[in-house]
Amino acid sequence: KIFFFFFFFFFFLQNRFPNPLHNDLRKMAINLTPFPRLHFFLMSQSPIFAHGQGTKLHLTYEELTDQMWSSRNFMTNIYPGDGKYLSVALLYRGNDLKRSFTYPYLNVSEKLSEDCVSWIPNNIKSAIISIPPEITPASGTFIANSTAIKGLFQRISGAFARLFKRKAFLHWYKSEGMDEYEFMESDQHVRELISSYQDKQDAVADFLD
Repeated sequence: KIFFFFFFFFFFLQNRFPNPLHNDLRKMAINLTPFPRLHFFLMSQSPIFAHGQGTKLHLTYEELTDQMWSSRNFMTNIYPGDGKYLSVALLYRGNDLKRSFTYPYLNVSEKLSEDCVSWIPNNIKSAIISIPPEITPASGTFIANSTAIKGLFQRISGAFARLFKRKAFLHWYKSEGMDEYEFMESDQHVRELISSYQDKQDAVADFLD
């Protein structure tokens, strides 16, 4: 629960502490959802530490970024190499980060652009809040829309297929008035969502002559 508190608290913290290095909250939300149906996000937090140990950590901008992009910090069990990022929001907080933000950010954006789709320009947005957290000198929050999340829905669809094939637990739902067709329709929606993510991952940029 504490990690989800950090995510949502940090996301709306931009309205509380104005800063010229902020991105508009509305602009960031629009950037994260290029397609209305594909609105399932990956999230990670950096640093992750034991209770009471946060003040001992002094991470640089590059170290925070590397940890945020690492699958070990993801709150979802997926492998990012299985997909491409449609859009990314990087939210930093810390007083010492402001001085080293601009130039390293360009290098990091160039390096990480290989993991993003090529047909959405400027799909890595960032914001920095100079007021550090009370529990650690600096922190970062990562929110991304990645086609790799289709792996999560594939596991859900596979587990459902195995249960539905044997009609497991189905009688409980039918006794409440549900019909088998509703389950089949929901499974079809999940499969279509997986196909949508795959289509966007395989899409290439169309350049005009």
